[in-house]
Amino acid sequence: MNNYHLARKGPFFIAAWVHRATGIYLVFMLALLSLVQLEAPYHGSALDSILAWMASVPLIFHALNGARLMLYEFYGRRDDKEMLYWVGAVSCLYLLVLAILAVSSNQSVSPFFFWLAACSLALVAACAIRARLRGLGHSLLWVLQRVTAALLLVLAPSFAMYVHLRPIGPQTGFQVAFVRGVYLLLLGSALYHAGYGLWSISADYLGSKVLRVITGAAVTLAMLAVGSAGVKILLTG
Repeated sequence: MNNYHLARKGPFFIAAWVHRATGIYLVFMLALLSLVQLEAPYHGSALDSILAWMASVPLIFHALNGARLMLYEFYGRRDDKEMLYWVGAVSCLYLLVLAILAVSSNQSVSPFFFWLAACSLALVAACAIRARLRGLGHSLLWVLQRVTAALLLVLAPSFAMYVHLRPIGPQTGFQVAFVRGVYLLLLGSALYHAGYGLWSISADYLGSKVLRVITGAAVTLAMLAVGSAGVKILLTG
């Protein structure tokens, strides 16, 4: 079956479906992460570290393939074959660095400065995308989906890396509040991007406008439920 699709429709058809599949997978991971403590880096057994590393494989592909799609859509990059190679190469490099961090488990970082750097880069990426979309007449919901994609391109892989690091402190009250603010930005961006993505996928297969409206309402309620659980943990943890 894979050989058939590769032969008839090419690797970009496969990449598009893998992008959707990893996106749906990440929705379930987001729901799970919203029910656990996010502000404390993760340190478990060796098996737990391996599982956390494996969970990052679809995340980094989805993020970098999304970057490829944005370069195609907004910056006129049409060298899809070369860009797909770059997605694979950078994904492998990131996973290698992540594996080293997971195995060593002794790398320390200041939470405030780590997230200050990550948030700054994410905001630069988001502003760059927003600037490209200004005046083109797209709906606000569509624009937000692209802007949150730019934010998550930096914040989501950063979070997957941060859980393998050890925080150094102590942190001031402002620094703690800033880090929690970044987590709220990460959570909100992920929830919106995931919800819009789920609705977009379902809309491709639902011919009835009523069904699309019902699906949109159900997705919105589900994202709000997950978000409320995540916000409660972040603000009270």
